Amino acid sequence: MIKTLKVAVVGFSILVCASADAAQTIRFATGDLPPYAIQKGDRPGFIREIVTELAKLIGVQIEPVFLPTAERYQFIESNDNILGFPMVRNTEREAKFTWLVKMFDMDACFMTLPGKASVESLDQVMKLPVGASKGSTAALALRRHGLENIRDISTPGELATALASGEIAAWYSDLAVARFGWRNSGRAGDVTKGLCLDAQPLWLGASRNAPALDVGAWQDAFQVLQQDGTFDRIYKSYGVR
Repeated sequence: MIKTLKVAVVGFSILVCASADAAQTIRFATGDLPPYAIQKGDRPGFIREIVTELAKLIGVQIEPVFLPTAERYQFIESNDNILGFPMVRNTEREAKFTWLVKMFDMDACFMTLPGKASVESLDQVMKLPVGASKGSTAALALRRHGLENIRDISTPGELATALASGEIAAWYSDLAVARFGWRNSGRAGDVTKGLCLDAQPLWLGASRNAPALDVGAWQDAFQVLQQDGTFDRIYKSYGVR
């Protein structure tokens, strides 16, 4: 039996459907990308908390699946009714996925070791080894800008190790992911932020075939979390802004 729930926040109403019996479980493909999604830790990560709040409004449950970037996109594309974050929208991916909600904009920048000089121009790193997440749009952007020695590395922890060991001269990433990855690897200080090349909107997306996911309901629920302050409260609690 399906019943309709009405949620009202500051004069805004959405209609969401929830099962009167057991709530449907939706698999959520993400990565171990602190602070956005954390596989093991005291808190699950900013985006995992937001997705959980969205799911409560809609009346479903979330089951996280942690995968590296390239495998995550493949998993979402190859299966039905899979949520995914972070997802970057581009021409190649547009028709392969369902695009639910733009969560926020991310600036991708060059990071160097704590206390070291920052990267201020592409000429500084054009032929040096630069690390980026394997299969990510950050890695694609580096190739588009003509860098010649890109190291595709699976996780932030592995990228932090590569930077610390000198295997890479710079790490190209979102600042928050790089800082959390560096700290969580047990290293002191903060990576040094340098040149930012691309602003990338990060999306909550889904499988192309996703009959169990009502796009309008997810978008309406996201507006509720923005209007009632839940989104900003959780975001700020992770020190992201």
